[in-house]
Amino acid sequence: MVMTGIGAARTRVLWSAALALALAAIWTPAHVSAQLPLPAATLFEMTGFVQKATLDDPNDPFSGGTLTMNNHVIVIPRNTIFQMPATSLTWTELFTQAPAPYGVSASSDKPHQTGLALSDTPSPTHTFEVTVQGNRVIDGGTDRYIAALVFISNLSVQAHQGFINGIDYANGELLVGSSRVRLNDPIGRFGRVMTHDARFTVDEENPTVKSETGYPMCIPRTEPSVADDPLCPRANRPEGKTIFTMIAAPQPTAAERQNPALRTVALDPWRAAPFQVGDYVTVRGPIVNDATGQYISAYAVDANVGIFTAPGTMPAYVSIDVVLMGTGPLDDATLAQEGARRTRVEGFSTDSSMPVVVSAVDVNACTGEAVDRLWDTQAVDPGPPTGAVAGRWRFRPGTPLFDLKGFPFLPPTREVHVVSAAGTAATMNGLSAGEYTAPNFEFILPENRGIGSPIVPGNF
Repeated sequence: MVMTGIGAARTRVLWSAALALALAAIWTPAHVSAQLPLPAATLFEMTGFVQKATLDDPNDPFSGGTLTMNNHVIVIPRNTIFQMPATSLTWTELFTQAPAPYGVSASSDKPHQTGLALSDTPSPTHTFEVTVQGNRVIDGGTDRYIAALVFISNLSVQAHQGFINGIDYANGELLVGSSRVRLNDPIGRFGRVMTHDARFTVDEENPTVKSETGYPMCIPRTEPSVADDPLCPRANRPEGKTIFTMIAAPQPTAAERQNPALRTVALDPWRAAPFQVGDYVTVRGPIVNDATGQYISAYAVDANVGIFTAPGTMPAYVSIDVVLMGTGPLDDATLAQEGARRTRVEGFSTDSSMPVVVSAVDVNACTGEAVDRLWDTQAVDPGPPTGAVAGRWRFRPGTPLFDLKGFPFLPPTREVHVVSAAGTAATMNGLSAGEYTAPNFEFILPENRGIGSPIVPGNF
């Protein structure tokens, strides 16, 4: 029977209503929210601004606390050591080292604010970035986010490049392009003693103020034409040269170490080299306000200057520029996972004739003792005509160096140590030349295998 007109339309309405009722019976709100059981632990990684930070016990130097970012409350466990741009801190030190008025309240001598959180009073003038990697776990039926790796910075990819157009020796400032730059140097290792916030310090032991070849550089503490700075002497920078080699100079005498002004050696590898007007530099550090405006408080300044040391002599300088470390898979055959064992470390040396020894730094959890675990001895690029970039070394192991468990590059470590085969020596600037220790900012953690497959936990 064929129905037409109003009857056919009425039938279509009745069928549509019946179908809607049937679907409603099947597709209920309970069905919409239904899901597979949540795993006990899954990996998470977040980057955002510090919204709030709390400290569990101000009297405990290794206390944990909480961090709020992206509206998530993340637990910072006790004994956490996290990474600032050029130094490592405990969670308590993030509070105790905060500058006034944040570290200590007017009514208490206990630290209560970091000065980095949006909720702090007064509000910081700029935002501060945090990246956290950890595990989300089920605790009493509730999700808890537990931090394992924490990295705090003003902005991890922030950088400023340009030529040094002027140097204000009285205030210890570089004028890079049109930006004022001061070193955040609490002990005056590379220039005048100055800091707006010691948590954003330069690395005082592993130079972050250097030439790209790893040679330590400095801002003279006096006007060179009036009075030479004996720890940052004019004679260590040939006028107008950006590529040169220091001489094979004798070690400083005890008297010269006591009174650096007694040493008159030109192109002296035992002392830092000064920045000059015309140097092209890369600057990293937060923007800070002072009475005359804004400046960059630098924790790192790299100059496009090729400073080398005489082959086979001491001191030679090394640096680390790149660290990348795979953490391998979890030891659980039931998980469908991808675990990277890839390891990569790159840097420079001022002596291309001497190889460098690359090691992981293992820390005894009971004693805190740091022990080197040898990875490899790596040759340094001699430069043209037989090489590429003079002084550069690259450690990129692959098969057959790796075995099935990633040995010897696993377990992963927080720091990498590189030592020149020439050995180490104490310089007049208080550095241990010939070695460099750098933290790792990039770990490759296990991943779920295939889109839609269960998220695996982190192997922290």
